[in-house]
Amino acid sequence: QGLQTSDRPEIRLAVFAVVLTTSHMVKSTLQIIWFFALLMDKKELQTTISTWLILPNALSAFSEPILLLFTSPKLRKEVFQWRR
Repeated sequence: QGLQTSDRPEIRLAVFAVVLTTSHMVKSTLQIIWFFALLMDKKELQTTISTWLILPNALSAFSEPILLLFTSPKLRKEVFQWRR
């Protein structure tokens, strides 16, 4: 059968939830590893984890508005209306 128009918002919401949940899980896992490295006084591991945290931290902080822009046709229309 194909996708019904009523299924599209649910699919968008599912993609939104999966991306956000995954980015937060990766970020929290790295923070836990960093904490244990701190407790065990492993400076090299702390430094490595700190550099790895940049991308998941950015994703968890900025993916929400970007995903909202990609998943909401009404918002895209409003945001890009100034160009017309």
